[in-house]
Amino acid sequence: MKVFRGFNHPGIAPACALTIGNFDGVHRGHQAMLALLNSEAQQRGVNGCVLTFEPHPRDYFAAVARKPDLAPARVGTLRDKLADLANCGVDQTVVLPFNAALASRSPQAFVSDVLVNGLGARYVLVGDDFRFGAKRAGDYALLDAAGDAQGFDVARMNSYEVHGLRVSSSAVRDALGNGRMEDAARLLGHPYCISGHVVHGRKLGRELGFRTLNLRFAQEDIAYLRSLGIFEEGFLNSLADFRFAGDIDIMPEGTIVFPGEPLVRVDAPLAQAQLVETALLNLIGQVLQWASIPSMSAIEAIVLRGLQQQAWWPSVANNPAAIQSFTDNWDLGWRFIPALLGAPDPLRAALNVVIWPFTGVLSWFIYGALAYLFGRLLGGRGTLNQMLGTTALAYVYARPHLMPRGLFQATGLMNRCI
Repeated sequence: MKVFRGFNHPGIAPACALTIGNFDGVHRGHQAMLALLNSEAQQRGVNGCVLTFEPHPRDYFAAVARKPDLAPARVGTLRDKLADLANCGVDQTVVLPFNAALASRSPQAFVSDVLVNGLGARYVLVGDDFRFGAKRAGDYALLDAAGDAQGFDVARMNSYEVHGLRVSSSAVRDALGNGRMEDAARLLGHPYCISGHVVHGRKLGRELGFRTLNLRFAQEDIAYLRSLGIFEEGFLNSLADFRFAGDIDIMPEGTIVFPGEPLVRVDAPLAQAQLVETALLNLIGQVLQWASIPSMSAIEAIVLRGLQQQAWWPSVANNPAAIQSFTDNWDLGWRFIPALLGAPDPLRAALNVVIWPFTGVLSWFIYGALAYLFGRLLGGRGTLNQMLGTTALAYVYARPHLMPRGLFQATGLMNRCI
């Protein structure tokens, strides 16, 4: 993905299919919108482009008003956002500096100067609550009328919902702020993560024979921490000159260890050790958690991400009714599994009798989808229909006493319809 700061750049594609927004966190609503954008760009033979802003507009207005509490906490840094956009298949991202000039630009001037003359927009996709221009005077109706007058198509995507909750960056912030990491993972489509910045040091690792770690806090990292409103300014200023001066000892891979023996030891001044140790503990703890008892949200995110990378996914994402139906049924299935596993034994037995057909079809589909994804990764050429049919037969032969004839016929019918 190409990234440009501003639109006056010779490397920007002369025409594009465009979407506009802050994209803080690049949650599941954003991902569905980007899938639709990529499909439209491919059909029109132009690049898919994201127009975003830095700083966040609310950060800018909070600074102007000298009221930092008005600025929302960031779900991720600009670097995280660009990485997520690249993973969604975006061709190019244009980052506009949000300043006084942009904040005072009228909606008409924004369309003419930025969208048409600056980016060559042929198609513009926005959300249902999209506003733009000075004092948020521009809306979808104005943008649609401008498209008719200046020769570009305009489309609007309805809100994306999970469990009846509108997916938004605000909802992700609320989940993170209250420690509801499972809810945040459902909204994001993957477990929440943070990134750091590794810089070049004195190249001592080459002489010592093992890698060393050089850490620093970039200005955007410090700005994000400042936006949280929980750190003193003196501490934030000290992070600008932070350099790790300690040692990290780690057990070599394959070493036999005994209970209670430390795998990682950090030897450094207290403040430095706490920063590095916390990051290491979070990383190792998460890996061990996944390795021993994988969380349902992590498994769900892996399966969903694999499905979204398939060739047929844009046809689903392009249809608002289809994507909403998929989301409702997907979330229902993944909510039901942990509920059934956690039910008391008598209730679980009763539920098994009543809703076994549903769980049978659901488990068959999940197993077939996983087998298809892994097969493709290993070089297989089979289609999803073929894999679902094969796994349905395997399911019947493996458990013939559990698969009623009527359910087998329904399974075959589903396979023909998919």
